[in-house]
Amino acid sequence: SKDIDAIKEKADNLRRNWKYAEAIPLYEDIIKKQTFTLGENHVDTLDTRHWLAHCYSKQNDYQKATPIFQDVGEKQAFTLGENDEDTLNTRYMLARCYYDQNDYQKATPIFQDVGEKETFTLGENHEDTLNTRNWLALCYYQQNDYQKAIPIFQDVGEKRTFTLGENHVDTLNTRYWLALCYYEQNDYQKAIPIFQDVGEKRTFTLGKNNQDTLHSRYWLAGCYYQQKDYQKAILILE
Repeated sequence: SKDIDAIKEKADNLRRNWKYAEAIPLYEDIIKKQTFTLGENHVDTLDTRHWLAHCYSKQNDYQKATPIFQDVGEKQAFTLGENDEDTLNTRYMLARCYYDQNDYQKATPIFQDVGEKETFTLGENHEDTLNTRNWLALCYYQQNDYQKAIPIFQDVGEKRTFTLGENHVDTLNTRYWLALCYYEQNDYQKAIPIFQDVGEKRTFTLGKNNQDTLHSRYWLAGCYYQQKDYQKAILILE
C-alpha cells in the first residue's frame, strides 16, 4: 500500500544515513502491517525483516539480529529458493553476525555454502563471491587453520587483482591477510615481499600515515626482526 511504501522509503533513507535507531521502530511498524496484510512468508515482509536485522547488526546488537537473519534465511530459502540472491545475502549476513561474535565454528560452514552457491549463480569472479570467500578465509585464519586459509586468500587475491586492479583496497586487504598467514607459519621468505608490496601500494593509495599502511610496515619489520635482521627492522620502524 502507499502508506507502507512511504514509511519504508523513510526507513530506508534513515538506514542509508546510518540512523539505525530511528529506522528500527519504522521497520517494526511496517513488518506488523505486512505480516497482517501479506503474510509472514511474503517476499516483501521478509525483505523488511532482513533490513531490520541489518540495523540491529550495525548497532552490534547480535542477540536481536542473529535469530531474525536465521529465520528470514530459512523462509527465503523456502519461498525464493536456496540459490536466490536475497536468500544468499541474508545467510551471508547471518554468518557475519557469527563472525563478529567470534563464533567461527558457526560462521565457517555458512560462508562456505554461500560462497559455493554464489560461484554457481553469480560466477567465480563476481565481487560478492570473492567477498564471501574472503570472509571464509578469515574464519580459517582466526581458527589458526592457515593450510585452508592460504589457498583461498591466494585465489581471491589473484581474482581481485584481475577484476578490481592491483591497487584496490580490497585486493591489498586480501594480500595483507595472505602475508599474515605466512608470517604465522614462520614463512618469512614468502611474507616479506607481500608485506613490502602491499605497504608500498597502500602508501601510494591511502597515504603513508594511514593505519593500514602502518600495519603492513609494522608486520614487514616484524618479519625482519624474526629473521634477526635488526638493521632492516629498525629502518622501517623509524
